[in-house]
Amino acid sequence: MNHLPHQVAVLESEHGRIELARTRPGIGYRLTDDAEGFGAGLVENELTPRLGRRGSMRGTQREAAGTMMLPIVISGRSRAEIRAMVTELTRVLKLAQGTARLSLVDQETGEGRYRDIAYTSGLETPAWSSPTTVKYILDVDYMDPWAYSTEHGQVTIPVAPSASGGLIAPIKVPIRVARSVGAADRWGTNNGEMPAPVTLRFDGPVSDPEVTLQGQWTFRVNGSLEWDEYLVIEPDLTEPTAYVYSTTRPESWSQRRAAYTMIATGSRLSDLVMPPGQHAFTFRAYDPTYTATMTATWPHTYQSMQ
Repeated sequence: MNHLPHQVAVLESEHGRIELARTRPGIGYRLTDDAEGFGAGLVENELTPRLGRRGSMRGTQREAAGTMMLPIVISGRSRAEIRAMVTELTRVLKLAQGTARLSLVDQETGEGRYRDIAYTSGLETPAWSSPTTVKYILDVDYMDPWAYSTEHGQVTIPVAPSASGGLIAPIKVPIRVARSVGAADRWGTNNGEMPAPVTLRFDGPVSDPEVTLQGQWTFRVNGSLEWDEYLVIEPDLTEPTAYVYSTTRPESWSQRRAAYTMIATGSRLSDLVMPPGQHAFTFRAYDPTYTATMTATWPHTYQSMQ
């Protein structure tokens, strides 16, 4: 692993945060230089034999999920302190309980890259130990081969002032209401080298919001949000989600509601990616109060953590 001297590796989950860098007395955790798996992911190729001819035909190519090896040395003042530190490391790694986050963070700027990892093995038996030091070699999996920046890009677009509603003349029965939906644009930039997943948030009151990444995709939502509601759509590769929350009620798991049925036919969560470079977002919606907004957020995306 060839990270810069001022970079620090960090492990974190909802159970805690561990910096893999020792204090001045030499106490704490340290990620050693023989760590592996921080580079670009492996590539999978689909090859089909050419019947009656030599060789194969190449089909789809993709970067595959992979593994990382994390040699971690733990130093303490006593065996009891080391045992407590191992317990903390075990808790943060969330054994068989989901993923933790491994980051490389620049101490000077606070910027860095991260991957979400799932513990596989290594805590059962230390590679070596002494009265005040112990070394574990951890094997972890990562499902997404790309690394994401700890810095996120974001654009917020208000509903266009030109959006309006009114009766169609001449008035007929049944009465119909015409709504001209205005559009507003903003630029966003993915500073990385790979496509980045885009999270969308719609703040009400709003009806039938629509977002376009010009030249790439259009994502539509059917239905309305009240003035105290907002919809968050996350295209996470392992578990895409779409939920409505309230600003006047606590954001607890039990008080949000699923909004998958609000996603319009033809709109796919897998489309919500932003290629590298600068791109324009367009937001269209109907809101007679002109207070609704759309916020798009994305992490700058790279082939490796280095």
